[in-house]
Amino acid sequence: MQARSTLTATAQPGANPKPFLVVLGPGLFTTYELPAQGSFIVGRRPGTEVWVDDGLMSSEHVRISVEDGCSVEDLGSTNGTYLRGERLQPGRRHALPWGEAVGIGSCLLVIQATSPAPPSRRAISYGFLRIRLDEELARAAVDPARRFSLARLQVLSPTPMAAVCHTASEVLRPFDTLSVYAADEYAVLFAQTPHEEARQLLALLYETMAARGSTVRCGIACYPDNGRTALELEAQCARVLRPALSSETDSNVAAESPAMRELYRYAERAARSQISLLITGETGAGKDMLARWVHAHSPRARGPFQAINCAALPEALLESQLFGYERGAFTGATRSQKGLLEAAEGGTVFLDEIAEVPLGVQAKLLRLLDNGEMQVVGSSRPQRVNVRFVAATNVDLVRAVAEQRFRADLLYRLKGFELRLPPLRARREDILPLSRSMLARFSAVEGLERVPSLSPEAVACLLAHPWPGNVRELGNTLHRALVLSDHQLITPDELFLNDDASSDPAGTEEPTERPVEETTKLSRRVSNPSRHRVVDTLSECGGNQRRAAELLGIPRKRLRELIVSYDLPLPRARS
Repeated sequence: MQARSTLTATAQPGANPKPFLVVLGPGLFTTYELPAQGSFIVGRRPGTEVWVDDGLMSSEHVRISVEDGCSVEDLGSTNGTYLRGERLQPGRRHALPWGEAVGIGSCLLVIQATSPAPPSRRAISYGFLRIRLDEELARAAVDPARRFSLARLQVLSPTPMAAVCHTASEVLRPFDTLSVYAADEYAVLFAQTPHEEARQLLALLYETMAARGSTVRCGIACYPDNGRTALELEAQCARVLRPALSSETDSNVAAESPAMRELYRYAERAARSQISLLITGETGAGKDMLARWVHAHSPRARGPFQAINCAALPEALLESQLFGYERGAFTGATRSQKGLLEAAEGGTVFLDEIAEVPLGVQAKLLRLLDNGEMQVVGSSRPQRVNVRFVAATNVDLVRAVAEQRFRADLLYRLKGFELRLPPLRARREDILPLSRSMLARFSAVEGLERVPSLSPEAVACLLAHPWPGNVRELGNTLHRALVLSDHQLITPDELFLNDDASSDPAGTEEPTERPVEETTKLSRRVSNPSRHRVVDTLSECGGNQRRAAELLGIPRKRLRELIVSYDLPLPRARS
């Protein structure tokens, strides 16, 4: 992307006290000094005052006027002009305060004024910051080399917002985004910035505020090292800001059940080695969480953790995204691009949904697993990569091999060590520890100082639910309940699990009408009766499922699930 302007270019905007325009786009950062008065047009047509070679921009996109203040006017563009996340009506002038970002095409325009005492920038709303964060995540998804960071500041001493914004104006760059996250908390997005540079800027902001008498705490999350989604990046920042919650959120695992304790004993041994690891289990059971735990407890913990969703990458792009490509390797390859595997040098590569990898790419992965060499698209020489592979799938790979959808040699190479993650319904002892950990993490993300508790009735509902969506469903249920609750106590009304529990009238249980003592007893009984006990009880009741469920102390729906899980013939009541 190129930019050219009839305005005067300035390489260092801080060196001149005049106002200047910042044009920020993919691979583009240009600044121009502005006249004291007048107007100019920004567009894609060569010859406009500010010309930007952007296919999403109209020939004459916007007019910016500089008089007593600044204003912006959309000139009937095709893709629109956005200010504070809202599309501007064409033909109308809108006030443009200094420091506000205007979105046109794939670029941002910012008007700044430099002086020995710069004016305080405004802290935008967090909703607009999320728009900017989502844009950065979208760009990073197609550009593996892109780096950015998200930071949070918690001001512990009484400091007016104007003072924080004024300090930020002196330290942050024009294209850094400052927003209000919560009371006395601020968020900063360092877009398209190497991690070390972002940390230096945050340290300078911290030192400047401390020198002016403001006690602050800072937390920073770097993409992709600390997360690949907005929720993961925010949670990483919250761990630093709220140490009281970090003890629950750092591990992010719950291993109260015997099955999980045994699983993590094996996982700990596997983590210390360099052997390839295969994690199997149902969708939503927590395979990604287990893979990150293995990486954190391995000798490669200081290296990057590169999570790759093989099902999310289009088949036509999968090979070039994984292995990278050389300039001219195919139409549109105007420059060389490092692949996702090379970006994980010295760390761990997590191949999620490995069964979705096409057979042709499977052969190249097998070579990489065998001798550590990969072939960059368009290159004639192999390249060595030092990574460890952890793969995950919810598909029966043995059956996929029989159906010729997966290579047998790749299966045996990936299956150096296999960890079978049991579904949540088979480890109900983990439901409450997981719930407490998740509520602590979601409370930190939502900016709550106190973690809400679960009522006894809500506990009974959580233990009785079959959780077909496993840990992912549990997390979504608790996050929704947290948002709907009064942030003090979560009841069954916020869980919205009653419909599932009462779909079968014969198996309906009403824990809310029982005393607390009886509810506690019910929660202990609602687990997995052994296969032998289920068979004996059905035989005693002559195949009557309703009577058998009452004797077992579980809903009738739960009994039917156990019958299927234990591979028992569906009984019929004897006359």
